[in-house]
Amino acid sequence: MLYEQEGVVDPSGAVDVLLGEAKKLGATVHFPVEVTGLDAAGDRIRGVRTSDGAIGADAVVVAAGLGSEALVNVLGVKLPLVSSSGVLVHTEPQPPLLERAVFAPGSTIKQDVSGHIVSSIGHEGSIPAGQASEQGKRILQSAARYFPGLQEARIARVSEGRRVLPADGFPVVGFAGKYTNLYIAVSHSGVTLAPVIAQFATQELLDGVAVEPLAPYRPSRFA
Repeated sequence: MLYEQEGVVDPSGAVDVLLGEAKKLGATVHFPVEVTGLDAAGDRIRGVRTSDGAIGADAVVVAAGLGSEALVNVLGVKLPLVSSSGVLVHTEPQPPLLERAVFAPGSTIKQDVSGHIVSSIGHEGSIPAGQASEQGKRILQSAARYFPGLQEARIARVSEGRRVLPADGFPVVGFAGKYTNLYIAVSHSGVTLAPVIAQFATQELLDGVAVEPLAPYRPSRFA
């Protein structure tokens, strides 16, 4: 199935560009650094504790994927999250084949700007030790059912990640608990929804308005 309105983006490349633009506007980027906790006083978060020391903050946005639950639970904010395993096979560069993502039974297939074909299928649990290569071959064989030319493609690597999923399946976006400056943004479709969530969250954080389309997705539904 081909969705004309959908496109393809390299998430890592997009983040690099966004961070570069943020730095030009005066933002300070701390990376790599581990967030170890949040400092709260009354109804406000005063700052973030990190492996590099404390950072004061007027507002804190928790968008840490699966790590979000542990960060806010200690503050009494309920954020039930589950996860699923995602497995990707990356081929060696191929001739131009796709300009958009293709969703087919059992396969999702796209091609990056360097020509690599990236394909995935649903997968529960971790890949057993020593079986990543075999799993990659199965994913590529599934993709080759729709693009026979991939039968001869060589696998460059197989990667596995843990995908975050709110317990009820819907995004969690908005101010959390009793804290007036603690904002949560967690979603399964992170890259897909990031542009619109960022736009809405910016309006709520900086302009103090409640964006109506976000009403069904507030953290308070888990309270």
